[in-house]
Amino acid sequence: EDEGDVEDGGEGAEGFRKKLPLYLQEKAMKHKFTQVWLSFLRLNLPAHILKRSLTMLPEEIIPLMTTPILLSDILTNAVDQKGLVGILALHGLFILVVEHGLEYPNFYRKLYNMLTISTFLTKYRAKFYRLVDTFLSTPLIPAYVVAAFIKRFARLAIQAPPHGALLAMTFVFNLVRRHPSCVILLEGKDASDPHPDPYDAAEQDPAKACALESSLWELETLKSHYHHEVQRFVLVFKRDFTKRNKFTEIDIEKFVARSYDETFSRENTKRLKLCGVRLPGKEGQKLF
Repeated sequence: EDEGDVEDGGEGAEGFRKKLPLYLQEKAMKHKFTQVWLSFLRLNLPAHILKRSLTMLPEEIIPLMTTPILLSDILTNAVDQKGLVGILALHGLFILVVEHGLEYPNFYRKLYNMLTISTFLTKYRAKFYRLVDTFLSTPLIPAYVVAAFIKRFARLAIQAPPHGALLAMTFVFNLVRRHPSCVILLEGKDASDPHPDPYDAAEQDPAKACALESSLWELETLKSHYHHEVQRFVLVFKRDFTKRNKFTEIDIEKFVARSYDETFSRENTKRLKLCGVRLPGKEGQKLF
């Protein structure tokens, strides 16, 4: 009799689950899915597994979670790691801020401090700068913060190898075009001005860098860059940015995947213009 009761109870429970409305079944599955992923991401994961998991977050994990905001602590800890892990974690936080109401005031400060020369030399630079472009595409960033990013990219353009300089100047161009209040940076002093630049490049908080009080004198310096492609690129800043509707942004894909080796190869395969050279030694052909 007791066994019959247990058997009936089991069948009844299974039958009850089958009778649940579809939306409740889906909600229960999402809840379990959320708990499993939260438990998994809290483990001390190897770097390659953590990278893969963070890559999946925006499109394959967060949309299926009942409470994505619970990822905030995990991502906040991960964003302090160097390299690809940090930018991938920042991408997850970006989704939580934009789509799920997370308040994370340090977001653009974290991004700002990730922008270093080394990012142009890493194998994941294309992924990194595509995400940077996504983060900087929102029109809601304050002008003084945008100005700091513009100045940071301009300084990087001076220090970076040619492929990095071209990408950095692409960001400068696009950001000035997106934010009319930053056009003022194209005016003002040049590189020969003896007065110090108000922009504080050592300041880690872009909001306190005084970038909007500065100017893009770096462009004048880049006109004398050793690479001809960088020199030519500076000419795009002669456009009238007050009439930005008459021209489009520059597609970062033109430069985002280019490397130092590729730049060297492009130069090495160019056909040089031949010219005659007189050799010294014969009368009338000496150099002096």
